[in-house]
Amino acid sequence: WLAILLSSGVQWLQQVVVGWLTYDVSRSALLTVLAMGLGTLPYLLTAPIGGVLADRLDRSRLLAAVFASKALVFTVFALVVISDRVEVWHIFTFVLAMGLLQSLAFPARQSILSSIVPRDYLMNAFALTLLTSSTLQFALPAVAGVSIAFQGPGATLLVGAVMYLTAAIAVATIRLPVSDKVQARPTSFVSDFVEGTRYVMSDPVLLPILLMSAAVYVLIVPTVHGLLPVYASEVFDVGPVGLGLMGSALGLGAALGAVTLASVQTLRHKGRFMIGLLALSLAAAMAFSQSASLAVALPLIVLVNVGFDSFAMVRSTSIQLIAPNAMRGRAVAVNSMGSGLSLIGGLALGGAAQLLGAPHATLIGTAFMALALLLIAYKFREMWRFD
Repeated sequence: WLAILLSSGVQWLQQVVVGWLTYDVSRSALLTVLAMGLGTLPYLLTAPIGGVLADRLDRSRLLAAVFASKALVFTVFALVVISDRVEVWHIFTFVLAMGLLQSLAFPARQSILSSIVPRDYLMNAFALTLLTSSTLQFALPAVAGVSIAFQGPGATLLVGAVMYLTAAIAVATIRLPVSDKVQARPTSFVSDFVEGTRYVMSDPVLLPILLMSAAVYVLIVPTVHGLLPVYASEVFDVGPVGLGLMGSALGLGAALGAVTLASVQTLRHKGRFMIGLLALSLAAAMAFSQSASLAVALPLIVLVNVGFDSFAMVRSTSIQLIAPNAMRGRAVAVNSMGSGLSLIGGLALGGAAQLLGAPHATLIGTAFMALALLLIAYKFREMWRFD
């Protein structure tokens, strides 16, 4: 929990710093969206490796090594920013490096919970992790915005480096039950991952869950989360402090969803619930794109993340409940590869934002997401019966 507390906090801090720094250096909506989504690109390439490693190695030691590496990358980039020599390519390199490390760690971070928490409390455990993350998302973006305004982005990044190093020390203390450790097998990484992919593709519930997740990352994340720096600078004209407030609104929405789900030990009709959550997120995103002021936009941003992050929590829990322990890391890896597709959406919808403006780009993304959700709900009837 402490490792999740610290590492999640740094992720929200990174989002604010990268978004503001990129737009401040480039004044380009397209480059800003790319910078915000570029960290998901490695998921397409290295998430399979992370999934296999999570099923082969001690997951706590794997996480500790990744967190320590993140602390090093944060420190190097902070020094570049402090030297006042930062360029767009520096930002892109930093984001790619962090995305690479994150994609290696994500399968282990998700699947380790099933080895620690009893099955009956797994939903509550994921709710607690989401609540921890979202509470920090509520607080840290606003703090980061103020820190950028008064101390600069470089000093803000150094705080993140210390937090990652502390997370590495914390997670290294975890000792998993021997019975839950998956022993390495004399097979190749490729064959291991292909085995996991076939398992996911053949499951009538896992497949539509992963398709919905991928659609969100392609169509919603780039046009809402990715365009917040553009909304802050051009649409609402509220600067880095306003950007931090919008990031905090995302955190508040996630926290509200987590508190609600954490109070429910057994959630019935999970498939229908996930579809409904995404429908809520879509409606709020459409309304947000037409907001005339920050005051109107903030509560809509809260609703966007009530739906999106609650869906993510139920999705993660469902994957852990359906997949066996020996397959969980790879099942999570296949799911996380969907987030790597957000760069594709970022290219197309970021270009639309450059030409038509951020509000029109958000409307386009949400319209296509609504169509994708309808098609998935119609095609995969097992989702309606998944309990």
